Order: sequence, then structure tokens, then C-alpha cells
Amino acid sequence: MNVPNAMKLLDLAPVRPLAPLLVYLPGMDGMGTLFDVQVPHLSRWFTVRGLAIAPDLSLDWCTLAQRLAALITQEQQGMPQRPVYLCGESFGGCVALQFAMQFPQLVDRLILVNPASSLPRQPWLHGSGWLAQCLPPWLYDLSCLALVELLVNRERVTAAIYRTLLQIVRSLPQRTVAGRLEQLRWFVPAPTALRQIRHPTLILASGADRLLPSVAEATYLQRLLPQARSHLLPHSGHACLLEPEVQLHVILGQYGWLVP
Repeated sequence: MNVPNAMKLLDLAPVRPLAPLLVYLPGMDGMGTLFDVQVPHLSRWFTVRGLAIAPDLSLDWCTLAQRLAALITQEQQGMPQRPVYLCGESFGGCVALQFAMQFPQLVDRLILVNPASSLPRQPWLHGSGWLAQCLPPWLYDLSCLALVELLVNRERVTAAIYRTLLQIVRSLPQRTVAGRLEQLRWFVPAPTALRQIRHPTLILASGADRLLPSVAEATYLQRLLPQARSHLLPHSGHACLLEPEVQLHVILGQYGWLVP
């Protein structure tokens, strides 16, 4: 499907010509609306952009990376020496890995936040795409509530963020959720391909992730990616960037990733 503006980079913060470009790659919602909570601090150090994927856009992994490459190349026009940081969360973590394998010359650093790359190795999730498509509307609505409970720990996010997240999840068409779950099931990069990703990589892993085994996945990826380091968030849930206590700019600063 070729839908105009079906994929685009949103301006999340003003351009800072001498600052690195940070591109946020969202989870299955395809919008990353709530990443706004991290942007005010990050905008002191980066030009921040967010990838938006239309709900009715269905692309294989290679084509998705190609479209993203075109967007980043366009964004870099006139500033070719500006470093590019990709920050991929959950589904977006898989996008970041695919991009780094396919277009290593267009990215400098990777930030993977509870990447969903472990999903194909979770047998209980293999039928989740089919199930999401087949649920009657009333049951799908209930499943959205259950999913939000898996995504966050209510005690670690504000009531307003919890309500907004629930609204976002409920607004996603069933076919979109089903399609992206099925797409994740087929994200199975070869270990040899992952070993070719030589970019500095920081993996954020939530110790209280109730959706995916993110700590184990961070260990797995760190073993394969030559320049990867992992950062444990022992009490955080899967959507850790929504928690006020998790401040991405502080974590990046701890690893020397903020350029004055």
C-alpha cells in the first residue's frame, strides 16, 4: 500500500543545527505520542524527531527500513555530519535493529528500550496476531485494558498518563494490532547479522516487565552486539519511558552519550 504521508518524521523539538539527531521509533501504536514526556529534557541535547506510521500501513521489515532511510536522509540534508541516534522502544527496537543491519552508514548510535525482538521466541505469543484479529469488539476492548495493565505498573505512572495510554491502545484498529503482532513474529535476524551491528548500543531493560522477558533479551543482544551495554531498570514496566523516575537524558549522560 502506498499511502501519502503514511510514514513521516514528526518535529518533536526545534532544530538545533550543531546537535545530534535523535529519532524516536515507537511501539506498536506507531505514533509514540507519550514520548513527549521525555522530549523537553532531550531537546537540550538533540534535535528530536519521532517516526509516525499510519495504522493502515503494512510493510515488511526491509521496506520499513528503506522508507525510514529516505526520511532520515531527507532530514539530514544540509547537515550531513550530524550524528544520528535511533531510539527504538518495543516494536521500534526491532525497527532500529533492522535499520542498523540494512543501513549501517546512516546511524551512529542505537538506544533499544525493551526491544520486542524476543517475541518470536515466546511460543505463547505466536498466535496473538490471529487472536487479536478474531476477537469480537467487546472482548477486544477488554483485552486492551489487560494489555495496558501489562505495559505499565499503575503505581509508577501518573493517572493522566495511564488514561491516555488506555485511550491510545483502544483507538488502535484490531487489524493494525494483529498485523504488527504478526510482523513481530517474523522478526528473526540471524545471530551473524546482529554481530555485524558495530554501533555503540545502549539497551534499557525493565526488571518488572510483565509483557516480555526484557532483561533476558538485553543479555542475549549484549552477547551478540559487539559494542552493546545494558542498563537495568529494576522496578520499571515494559513502557518504562512513561515513568517519571525514568529520565532518558540522565541515563544517556551516565554513559557519556550527551555531547555538550
